[in-house]
Amino acid sequence: MSGHDGCARMLAAAVVLALTWAGAACGPSGEAPRRSRPTRSPAVASPSADSGQTDDTLQTAIDRSAFLVLALPGTQVLASQRLERLDEPVRPGSIAKIVTLVGALEAGVVRETSRVRCSRTLHLPPHDLTCAHPDLGQPLTPADALAHSCNVFFATVAKRLPRAAFNRAALALGLSPISADVDLPLAALGLAGESATPRALLAMMQRLVQGEQMSIHDSTRRVVLEGLRRATEEGTAAALSAHELQGWAKTGTAPGAGRFEGLAVAVTTDASDRPSRGVVVRAPGAAGRDAAAIAAEILARERSERARPNVASARSTDGPFVQVGRSAQAGSVDTLALDDYVAQVVAGEAPPDAPAAALEALAITARTFALAQGGRHQREGFDLCDLTHCQVLRPETASSRAATVRTRGVVLVEPPSTERSLHQVRPAAVFYSASCGGTLVMPADVWPDGQRLEHLREGADPAAHPVASWQTNVAAVDLERALQSAGARGGTLRDLRILARTPAGLVARLGLDGLVPSELDAESFRRLLGDRLGWHILKSNEYDITRTAAGYRFDGRGRGHGIGLCLRGAITLAQTGRSSEQIVETYFPGLVEAGLEDVQVRSGSEHSRDVRIILPAADEQARSRFSALVERTLADLQRQTGQPRPAIVLRVHPTIESFQRATGLAWWTAGATTRRDARSAAGESRAAAVDVHLVPLQLLERRGTLAATLRHELSHALTFDALVDRPLWVREGMAMHFAKPSKEETGGGHLAAADTSCPTETELRRSGSAEALARAQRRALACVETSLDAGTPWWAVGDDTITVTSSGRHVR
Repeated sequence: MSGHDGCARMLAAAVVLALTWAGAACGPSGEAPRRSRPTRSPAVASPSADSGQTDDTLQTAIDRSAFLVLALPGTQVLASQRLERLDEPVRPGSIAKIVTLVGALEAGVVRETSRVRCSRTLHLPPHDLTCAHPDLGQPLTPADALAHSCNVFFATVAKRLPRAAFNRAALALGLSPISADVDLPLAALGLAGESATPRALLAMMQRLVQGEQMSIHDSTRRVVLEGLRRATEEGTAAALSAHELQGWAKTGTAPGAGRFEGLAVAVTTDASDRPSRGVVVRAPGAAGRDAAAIAAEILARERSERARPNVASARSTDGPFVQVGRSAQAGSVDTLALDDYVAQVVAGEAPPDAPAAALEALAITARTFALAQGGRHQREGFDLCDLTHCQVLRPETASSRAATVRTRGVVLVEPPSTERSLHQVRPAAVFYSASCGGTLVMPADVWPDGQRLEHLREGADPAAHPVASWQTNVAAVDLERALQSAGARGGTLRDLRILARTPAGLVARLGLDGLVPSELDAESFRRLLGDRLGWHILKSNEYDITRTAAGYRFDGRGRGHGIGLCLRGAITLAQTGRSSEQIVETYFPGLVEAGLEDVQVRSGSEHSRDVRIILPAADEQARSRFSALVERTLADLQRQTGQPRPAIVLRVHPTIESFQRATGLAWWTAGATTRRDARSAAGESRAAAVDVHLVPLQLLERRGTLAATLRHELSHALTFDALVDRPLWVREGMAMHFAKPSKEETGGGHLAAADTSCPTETELRRSGSAEALARAQRRALACVETSLDAGTPWWAVGDDTITVTSSGRHVR
């Protein structure tokens, strides 16, 4: 929850076995996350079977998944989470059966009426596979097999399928062909061969449904779509029809390093049977059926939200933006519009049945906290985490979105004085907890560096709400081991005693008899136990300790730190008819509401134009030198391009593997630059926010290419806005142009390429070697410089709507 108490990292005890969902490490203010009765789906029969098992709730599964929902036709994003995971290549699992069927139909290996009897088991070394689909009582047609993802059918077909036919189908569907050394039957089941990003799999599904850019016969497409439609009705994606969703879908269970991931891609229709939504889900530790269930739930929620005009019309596309570090995936960062972030916080921090006024008060508080604390994780490369250290996030609900919409732009600030106008104020320091235990305290009562803030209420909670009590037991050996792992020395912990309390009754200091140090402040003790034993142990700092035969019993009250807004009290006030404004005034009597446009927002949540450099710990000693090189390079490129500096997050990866996971590029690629659109609070377009990824510094320095690689990627960063709609050869060639050595260094003239034809996107993105990539880049540079030599300004290269006249004017 919003405060210093929280999860510093996921517990070692929460390590998840393959095919088992992991729950959240802790809930609001360190209490155990709320869970409903676990649901189960059919057990996994084989690595490629589209069935799976989950020991956790569907909500937990959604929390851990990456997903994207698009409005069709077009590319408008309606819902998303962990988008970077959708750009990481993965084996497609059974989704590859689409490629197999297209290739077999196009090559005449099977026809629409062909049938293959499923023997239920299949041996493809090193795999022993079992078909998990129901026995249909008859041999399977191609549409039957695709709908139910029959391994036997597709392995049988693959044994007769020419490799060239499979590769032609892959290329027609926008995927990569397989090499000659890949076992074709395994590739036909998605267990071997080329990987693809989940986004590419969704794009393939969209092209199939829309019938665009497809070099396959209509008869082939008809059979494939019939199988994909039946998958949603009776096959592996039947969860969609259970939610009254119609369309086309395919699921897959992707093999990985020691575990599986569930994949689902789908296109659903509207009331007029036209393609309306495209969705892709990547669910770690799951199977294809699980991913389909997640996709169905996300689409059903989006449909429900759309049915509420006041909610659906308020989808956030404007800034400010919040960069959220995701705890479930180390290094994962999501960029969310502020109100999308707030809607997820309200869903994560409040009970689902809380009254609207309480949710609105929480939305105002959460928005203010996010803007005031937006840079607390800046050194880690993001603004806020998704744990109780900052604010817990869950997928938004209709009620959390409605609360966010009704409070849009409202921020709490200190009243402006005569010396300080409203436009000079900043969001106030606000906090909240799940249940204050009936007493509100100050930050100084909880945190060693806390202050006493006049705008916070102190003392008895004005809302006479029921106070939650709790009791937990800790074995003495576990407590002693936790203390020693945190650095305590000495022999055996002989006793644990409360030495002092705050005036409000919270524990202030504890005695550790038998250990050194022999005393510890209460908040450090709570964090220590939370990190090592679980955040359910001490739900607050208001408790008594009793020695038991096995260890110690903690009897406490409340949940959280008890500072600022008490959510339990806010719910009670809302139930008695108080408005959100009255609730906020109750807990923050020294603050006033202001509009977002009137408040100075921390640069951390607006993508400041500073460069944020993220280095591995081993490279921190080089930060000063590297930062100076970055600044010199940017200053020189700005002079050459005349472009403003965008907000840049420059991440140096500790290993080649880390770089590949983040970018999906080959090992010989030294850098990558990607772009995020950024908008002002008023909705006006601004310069792009750019992510730059580099391979390890030591590797670049050993190659002697650090300065050149950095210059190349920063050239991309500065020219992104101007060239965003140009072919890849223009963008790559222009980066080569601005990054290449000067004429004095090369002896004059251009760096010539033997072949001056402009390279294709495939040649640049999917080069088969470092040498092939270098050749394609040189050709891109030659093409760009041919245009520049003809008098075309750099920002007009590749734009056919701009003409250079004899007088040098550029006419559009």
